[in-house]
Amino acid sequence: MLLCATALCAAGLLSAADFRIDIGGERSKVDLEIKECSEKIRASTAGWLKDRKNQRLIFIGPASGQWETKSISFIPKSSGNVNLCLMGTINKPGAPHLAYDNIKVNGKPVKNGSFEEGSGDKITSWGGWGKPQRVAGNAPDGNQYVLANHVDALVQSIPVKAGEKVTVTFQVKNEK
Repeated sequence: MLLCATALCAAGLLSAADFRIDIGGERSKVDLEIKECSEKIRASTAGWLKDRKNQRLIFIGPASGQWETKSISFIPKSSGNVNLCLMGTINKPGAPHLAYDNIKVNGKPVKNGSFEEGSGDKITSWGGWGKPQRVAGNAPDGNQYVLANHVDALVQSIPVKAGEKVTVTFQVKNEK
């Protein structure tokens, strides 16, 4: 059963070790429908967007100290581009980072989904805000992975087609 992340936040059921992935269709005005997700992932629409709440989906789930593969699925109501945003749940400077790697859409890697390309603060094919970081070593796919949270997030635009289910798979762990 899918639960409302807002209610979980209010009840104190989210922790610093929770990852968050947003799927945003606001720019292309793409309404989205939650389909399914891995065990223990909570999914909701963005209530604060009011009449556009179905244009952003929020997926939140626990991240352990070990790499785990997770998946989320949604159906776009129209064709366009949506933003895939890797982040965390705590929106304040100094919040713990989550490690992400091996990002795929419908079984195919997104551009630089294993974060092997880039230099310094630049992560090729990804935008975002703050200062997400590439880290070398102990990556589940390739040699690099990224650290992100709500303040230091990564975003990549992906194309979607009306009525066609989109499944995003990724590997995540709590970076202590």
